[in-house]
Amino acid sequence: MATTVMTTAHAILRAQQSATPAVVYVDGLPKSRLRWFGVELRRLSIRTDKIVGVRREEADALIRLADACRGFARVALLVQQPDMTALFEKAKATGHLTEL
Repeated sequence: MATTVMTTAHAILRAQQSATPAVVYVDGLPKSRLRWFGVELRRLSIRTDKIVGVRREEADALIRLADACRGFARVALLVQQPDMTALFEKAKATGHLTEL
């Protein structure tokens, strides 16, 4: 779980253009851990407006897109399909994807 907090913090720091707090959607996080997640981000000096747990990922288009990107990256990084690895490297080179 600590890895998820660190990755979220890195992503927010890279994406934030201003001091506007982020809204964070977390898939698969139990409701009891939402407060802990926010506290851990604040310890890293990451400002959030709110932390939202997503119960049913199929109900949220943004979560479905994130899951699809994660699946694509996993296949590419494990070199399960060389064409996917090449596409992943091209997406990184053009700035469409950023590896954290």
